[in-house]
Amino acid sequence: MLRRWSGHRPEKTSMNCTDLLVRLIAVPSVNPEEPDPREWTGEARMAELMEALLRERGFEVAREEDAPGRPNVIARSGPRGDGPSLLIEAHMDTVSVVNMKIPPFEARVADGRIYGRGACDVKGSLAALLAALDRDLVARFREAGRQLVVVCACGEEKGNLGARQLTERGLGADQALILEPTDLRIIHRHKGALWCRVRLEGRSGHGSAPARGVSAIRALAELIPLVEARVLQWGEGGADPDLSGPSVNFGRVEGGISVNIIPDRAELDLDIRLTPELSPARVRDDLAGELQELVERASITGFSIETIQEIEPLATPRDTGLVRSLTRALESEGLPARSGGVDWCSDAPWFARTCGETVVFGPGSIRQAHTEDEFIEAAELEKGGRVLRRFLEQGCEPATPSGGTP
Repeated sequence: MLRRWSGHRPEKTSMNCTDLLVRLIAVPSVNPEEPDPREWTGEARMAELMEALLRERGFEVAREEDAPGRPNVIARSGPRGDGPSLLIEAHMDTVSVVNMKIPPFEARVADGRIYGRGACDVKGSLAALLAALDRDLVARFREAGRQLVVVCACGEEKGNLGARQLTERGLGADQALILEPTDLRIIHRHKGALWCRVRLEGRSGHGSAPARGVSAIRALAELIPLVEARVLQWGEGGADPDLSGPSVNFGRVEGGISVNIIPDRAELDLDIRLTPELSPARVRDDLAGELQELVERASITGFSIETIQEIEPLATPRDTGLVRSLTRALESEGLPARSGGVDWCSDAPWFARTCGETVVFGPGSIRQAHTEDEFIEAAELEKGGRVLRRFLEQGCEPATPSGGTP
């Protein structure tokens, strides 16, 4: 049984990574599109806490709210203009807690782990960043003539809402570090995603005579293997050294009216993960071709395809200054500097539109994200804080006339 959040915030304690993460977990910030109780949803409470913590560290902090209760927090230090700039972003929302088997907002520290919703995705990375930052470090950025921007975004879990809002208004930097649980790997490439809803049309009739109608649900059984075959076709032409091939998840099915009526409608939601070489336009065209074949053989009478969300792949070159800086930071802590790609996606592609170099990095494992007993290893969390500190210290070096970045 989940215990409801009482509204109590833990007293401020020493600012190591674990203490900070306990504070962050205690503030519910479930994405409002989830089916959770309303007192647990929205990013406003988390935004309030992040504003306070960032001001304590010497940032000038502003809040932008395009929709009620859905704020983005933008914290700045250093000169604005053409000088070198670094942007660090993390999302504030979490997924639903209704499936959890532990109290979601009462962090438990046990057996070297910190448990709670968001511990891994992505409040752990936020805690590591806050532990790495202090007033002295933020002031050193200003004195070096470099701009440091920390962004806490809303709505990543359901369509990258905050990242889209901010980048459409032109927020950007020379470099962008997007915080996500990567096992402290430097992720410079990841897949994109096309979420789409396919609607199939049939013809209703009496359930005792299925041959007299056109069952839209029966057509789904024909469509699914056709889509799976297409995914294999999209992956032909050579393996990506950093990513696996395209994939599809059949995430939701709905259709029919009653058990004794031939269903004249059905819907299928697809989550198609895209490699950089596979365009959403090609996917939609190929899906339309398969559906048209179903029309021609009278399996359906019509169809439509609706795009729910489209996220571009991330494709930052491996040999960039940002990757090199993170590599040095890892090696200075005696950790392996691993880089590559992942199958999931993040806010990074949106910031890649407005930032020169963009990578994803952070402590924690994606395998623990969204789970019923979400946790992060305390040792990994502390390592993440130290690596981020080393990385940020490189950015305090005086700016060069050419405008180079750390």
